[in-house]
Amino acid sequence: MKTIASIIIAVCLVASFTARACWAPISLENFVKRSHLIVVGEIQRINNAPKAKYAHDTAFIKVERILSSTAHAAPEIGSEIQLSMPAVNNEMTLSIDIRYKKGQRGIWILYFEDGKYHANHPMSLHPLAEEPKVTAAIKGKNTK
Repeated sequence: MKTIASIIIAVCLVASFTARACWAPISLENFVKRSHLIVVGEIQRINNAPKAKYAHDTAFIKVERILSSTAHAAPEIGSEIQLSMPAVNNEMTLSIDIRYKKGQRGIWILYFEDGKYHANHPMSLHPLAEEPKVTAAIKGKNTK
């Protein structure tokens, strides 16, 4: 009986270590269509939330260029926008949590909800080398 219990525990541990977040496949064109703001920028600093069961840190992205905006008040070039992301000090984490670090730079595809911008999908940050591809998706968004 102990052997069976040990095997079950071992299988559960292995499964928990290999589990990954599950993201539904989505094309860049459709992801861009759902966005509210697409900018080129870099995270300048991060304000960490106090330890809590589940809270959000705030990253500040300095806007270098605006590629697309459907926001009622687009940010100005050189300004900082606030990006909400799961806190590093959370007592509880989810497999879908995505956190960014100071200095991360690229093309940010963001959506606006509850007064803040979010980038909680693996497609939310693209390297600058992919700008032609992102720009083409934006053009498709604006022509449909």
